Order: sequence, then C-alpha cells, then structure tokens
Amino acid sequence: MPKNLPIFVANLKANKNWPNLNSYLEKVLQSALNLDSTIIVCPSAPFLISSAQKLKDINSPISLGAQDVSKFEEGPFTGEYSATQIKDYCSYSIVGHSERKKYFSENTGDVIAKVELLIKSQITPVLCIGSEDELEEYSNNELIQKSVSDIIFVHEPPGAISSQKDYHPQNPDEANIKAGEVKEKFKGGVILYGGSVNNKNAKEFLSKENIDGALIGQASLNPEDFIAIITA
Repeated sequence: MPKNLPIFVANLKANKNWPNLNSYLEKVLQSALNLDSTIIVCPSAPFLISSAQKLKDINSPISLGAQDVSKFEEGPFTGEYSATQIKDYCSYSIVGHSERKKYFSENTGDVIAKVELLIKSQITPVLCIGSEDELEEYSNNELIQKSVSDIIFVHEPPGAISSQKDYHPQNPDEANIKAGEVKEKFKGGVILYGGSVNNKNAKEFLSKENIDGALIGQASLNPEDFIAIITA
C-alpha cells in the first residue's frame, strides 16, 4: 500500500504501442521526480514486462499496475494472465472497472475472486465500486474487510466514465459524499474518485476531504494532461 497521498492511477486502457508508451513514461517521470504523491501507471498487458524494465532502468518513482487480472490462479484458461504471473512486475492491479462489467459481463463474485488472488500474490488491488449494491456486497465480504489496509478503493460512478474526449464528471460535492460513504464502510481505507477526471477539474475533486486521489482514464493518455493533473 502506498504511503504518500494523493494517489494517481493512469488507466491507459487499450491504447499505445511500445514506442508511444516508452516516450510517455520518460515524460511523466520528469514531473514525478519532484512530487511526494504516488503515481501508478497501468499499461496494456503486453507491455507490463517492458514497462517494468524501463522503470527499473531509469530508477523511476513511478509504480506499475495492471489493468485487470484473471479470476483463476493458473491452468487451462486461454487468453488469461494470473496474479502469480505478474507479481514480479506489478505492485498494483485495477479490478472491477465498469468497462469490465459492461463489455465482459463480470460480476462481483468474479471481482472478489480476483481481489483474493491479488492479495495472496502481494499485489495491491485497486477496487472499483460503481453502485450501492456493489458497495454493500464488497463491504459484507469478510476477506475484503479483513484486507482494507491492503486495498485501494475507487468510487467509480458508471455514468461518469469518459469516452472519446467526452467528459461527464460527477458533481465534486456529490462525489465527496459518495466517497465518504465508501470510507464509512471501509474504516481507514484509501478512497479514490474515478470518472472523467481531467486537468480542468482535478484540483476541485482532490480538494475534497474524502477523496485521496484519482483513477484517471482518457485524460491520462496525453502525458502533458496527466502531468497537469498530478501537479494540480
């Protein structure tokens, strides 16, 4: 679990080839050197090993995360990659993102299985929570409650997820209230806001008492925009 707040997680989704990503990491590094915050970059799965080596070579304070992980520990699951396979490269992994539910029919049971395997592999889950029902189910789960200090929680309203430069952020005051509800369920937990965070609204979201950082999607793709957010 990171010690320095705020926490910024760049979810690059299915974007960038290796030359683009290589340049991106170098540019973000220049700003990361002067900050006390925690910066986590989550590239596509094919680039996790190359990114890990890159960050090691340049002695970067940037941490590496995966965008997802299998609900299976190992075995005949074509196309999957397990927590045990990425634990030598990644310190974090996003799980439960609304796009996984929307496009891949994931359910809370799948997500809980992933959280369990990540914790077993000593990888910090970045657990996205998009609805009251999910909040109730996760907060009633014994494993998750027992592991609050090892999980980063994300208040992620599905209607606020950005797409194609189209931003629909939640009202910051409402986001703060909702983040507070998550914080109440997970005493002592770290809570991020995820949903259309960009360089124009980041400062307002991060000024709220219940928001400890941001999960950033589309606005993290451009290194200059991402740098503007983390320096806000």
